[in-house]
Amino acid sequence: MFKHIEVVCHKEVPTYKKLKEWTKKLTSTTKIKPDAADCFDAFMIGAGLLNETSKLKFIRNIVVFTNGQVPMTSWNTDLAKASAGAINSMDVNVIVGVPGLQEENENIVQWRKKLKEFRHGHLADAQSLANSPNYTPPLKRVRPIRAAKDILQLRLGADISQLVTSDSYDPASDICLCLEVEVYPAVKIEKPIAAHQYLVSDKVSQIKTETSYYIRGEGEENVPIVKGDWVDGFKYSNFDLIAVDESLRGLATLKTDTGLDILGFIHREKVPMAYFTSESFYVAPTSEAQGNAIGVAAFCKALIELDSFAITRYVQKANDEVQMCVLMPVKILHKDKHIYAFSMTRLPFKEDEKMGRFPKLSTFTTTSGKKIDEPNDLDMKMEEFIQSKDLDAVLGSSGPATISNRKVTMREPSSLPVELPVQPTLIPSSPAIQKYNQNLKRIIAKSLGHDSLPAYLQQEKFVENVMSGNDTNLFNLGNILSVNGESKWLFDVNKKSNDASHKLLESLDIEYTSKKFLDQEKQKKKWHAGPNSRLGHGTYGAHEGPYEEELELDQLLE
Repeated sequence: MFKHIEVVCHKEVPTYKKLKEWTKKLTSTTKIKPDAADCFDAFMIGAGLLNETSKLKFIRNIVVFTNGQVPMTSWNTDLAKASAGAINSMDVNVIVGVPGLQEENENIVQWRKKLKEFRHGHLADAQSLANSPNYTPPLKRVRPIRAAKDILQLRLGADISQLVTSDSYDPASDICLCLEVEVYPAVKIEKPIAAHQYLVSDKVSQIKTETSYYIRGEGEENVPIVKGDWVDGFKYSNFDLIAVDESLRGLATLKTDTGLDILGFIHREKVPMAYFTSESFYVAPTSEAQGNAIGVAAFCKALIELDSFAITRYVQKANDEVQMCVLMPVKILHKDKHIYAFSMTRLPFKEDEKMGRFPKLSTFTTTSGKKIDEPNDLDMKMEEFIQSKDLDAVLGSSGPATISNRKVTMREPSSLPVELPVQPTLIPSSPAIQKYNQNLKRIIAKSLGHDSLPAYLQQEKFVENVMSGNDTNLFNLGNILSVNGESKWLFDVNKKSNDASHKLLESLDIEYTSKKFLDQEKQKKKWHAGPNSRLGHGTYGAHEGPYEEELELDQLLE
């Protein structure tokens, strides 16, 4: 019945060896035999192979690539009519890719009609599907794990001193606003997939990791010590430290109680954007009581109308550090409805400040050695460059309190390789990781036509021949993959700033300086300064000679 159709791979993990075998089978041909089965027959065979997995819980996809030009006669067979019910019962995603989709023909019309019978049927351009793994990778659902283990109280007007000193004090019974909320991570760094090496051997029964500790003795020999025979120390310079035992640790620990206490309010425009440098969290009401959801929504809506934020004292767990945070009201769009919640970010303080040395723009020497005494309109050119990178001007803004991102409210992972409507300014997938995956796929695809993979990887000028691409610099946004967002929105930003970038580069006369070179220069300075120099030394006791015997805690407190 299905002549000239070959099943090249069953349900198995595709290995590199299998990929090479399949590549050899991909031969172009224009000869079509009259009795050969057509594309829809092959599709039904693929659906039949999934039948034995009908009771397993995982997502099933059938992807069909066809040029849509070959005559097909299997549309109205009895098996074709019964295929829709079988595919819908297994909840299969059916995706059909056709090149030049804008040109309609009889086959494309039939595919559109047939896909309407499936619960999850999609017809897309073949080129878009081929590019989708690079620009719209599958979105992984982030499991909602609470950042704070316990349910916390969002309090306004509670007596913080009573919370710390009195075990009988109940804020809910006091004259204050008290709502039960949960704290979840918001924006997190996406980590790359960890690579592993495996040793296949019958002689290895178990692999264990053992850690040993030692100190340097008087004769420079290693003296082993047992873990637990030491106490932690506090190092306040490169050469000075103090032992921190349980007694000193208890005196240094501030007793705190968990919760979020609102200390005051501030207008949104008075919070500098530079303060949002720490990781962020979502604060949502608990689902146990309806009053919590109503109270949080009313409080959130009031702050949005006032265009204000709340300054909050946040303690994640008992006796933990006190964090000063800004609580920002947000409306999360979910299926044409808004969910009221809060976004929370830790505020930076003096100890979080990172000092940098910036050259004076009145008189300075460029990285290439050119001395500029009177820069003409340099401040204006810098301002023009910054204004040209305005993302809101390119993308438009739906309001500072609105979050329109499908990944925030995902209940199940999305595996369909189609463009997803997400907010471009909050990229749900890491461009760096996706670019790494794209380069890895490119290496594998190009190596399939060679006899030896190791020899292919060790060829001369491998990067230039295989991984060639555009030069990377801070002004070229085209090197950043626009993953899971609107198509090429970064290119639009880049076009507006091209002229300003060239003017600024020409005025500053910038050349690239590697970090490795800077580190070498620092080591040279330390070496030429000599051992008695204070360069790189601590400021406490660095030149006081041999250490004296450390005093005990009781002696220090006398």
